[in-house]
Amino acid sequence: MKPLLNEDDFFDLGEYLNSPDACNFQEDGSWTCYLDLRFTKKWLQEHNFDVEEMIKRINILGAYCDCEVLYNIVGPLAEGDNLQDMFEAGLENQ
Repeated sequence: MKPLLNEDDFFDLGEYLNSPDACNFQEDGSWTCYLDLRFTKKWLQEHNFDVEEMIKRINILGAYCDCEVLYNIVGPLAEGDNLQDMFEAGLENQ
């Protein structure tokens, strides 16, 4: 089992979630969301992460479905937010 996801791992996950194999974002602004983390869980399993532990942490970061992983985690990281700071803020808000 790999340790926890780091920022680069979240960017890799984001690339997958943006792909036609997952959320399938379209130029017209539409995308596929099943209101769960099915694609995130699939990616975590395929990359040998502890799925249960990572989903707990992803929830703390404010994501409860695949598109929220992109909007609430990957997006802020891409804008320069710090993963540890985001996680600590998430813990405070629980």
